[in-house]
Amino acid sequence: MKTHIFCTLLAVVLLTLVSFAGLAQGDTVTFQQGINGYSGTSDTWLDYYHDNTNYGNDGDIHVRHDWYSNVDDRDTLIKFDLSSLPANAVVTSASLSLLYYQDWNIGSNDYLTVSAYRLLHSWTEGSGGSGNGRTGAAFYYRYAYPDTTQWYNGGARGVGQDRQVNPDASVTLYNIGSGYAWETWSGSGITASVAAWYANPSQNLGWVLDYSAYSDSQDGVIFHSSNYSTSPPDYVWRPKLQIDYYVTPEPATMALLGLGGLLLRRKRSKA
Repeated sequence: MKTHIFCTLLAVVLLTLVSFAGLAQGDTVTFQQGINGYSGTSDTWLDYYHDNTNYGNDGDIHVRHDWYSNVDDRDTLIKFDLSSLPANAVVTSASLSLLYYQDWNIGSNDYLTVSAYRLLHSWTEGSGGSGNGRTGAAFYYRYAYPDTTQWYNGGARGVGQDRQVNPDASVTLYNIGSGYAWETWSGSGITASVAAWYANPSQNLGWVLDYSAYSDSQDGVIFHSSNYSTSPPDYVWRPKLQIDYYVTPEPATMALLGLGGLLLRRKRSKA
């Protein structure tokens, strides 16, 4: 009888060990609006020239440097809901990818560096419109109209107030011509932000994508947004956040692992 109980317990522990080994190998998930039922992407762009307009329903998102007149300065807000990550996940790497398909005034020898800064204020994507039509939506000067609280600097450009001082990652873009390319922001900064947001969802305010270096007075780039196209086959061109992670075992699983160690030691001692 004792031998039977011992063997049963050992079998349970071994199965637990096998399951834990599978979990520890890790997994990868990609969040992309409309793909596999995901609907947690929010994005919009802010425009100095149309400073009372919300672009939450636009099919594109923009970053543009206009040193010459400042009238066409633009940047982009973007965030992803991470709530569908499994419990006890440990984020090991993350990357943000956007489809770059059009440039403004970027010649063959020009460039524009776009950096992802972690946001420090909440904001609302909105569904487009200007004036009273933008109710509840972010635009150049405010987080959400008719909220009376403004960005510290227009376009969420208040360093240390609207956004973090240092970017999570930067990508330098060149003339795209008539083609297109996936551009990816990755590395320790992006990973750290995603891990922090997963651990504290209230801090998940997303990134602002803005220029940090340029070669000309009027350079700009355009990417597809989470609203790009109403045709499902085209959803694959929308922004995506890829996350690598593994899942740590629940306390009960750890207890079984400990029991397993004791049983194996007992079995060896009897042998």
